Amino acid sequence: MLSTNTTMLQTVANGLGELKNDMVFVGGAVAELYANDPAAKF
Repeated sequence: MLSTNTTMLQTVANGLGELKNDMVFVGGAVAELYANDPAAKF
C-alpha cells in the first residue's frame, strides 16, 4: 500500500512532466523513501 506522501509525490511529479528530471525532492515528504530499514518505520 502506498503512503499518502508517496501518492502526493507521484501527483506532483506527474504534474511537473519533464521538469522533474531536473529537480531533487527533499524534506519530510520524501524521508520515508530514504529509510530502507524496516525497523526504522514508526
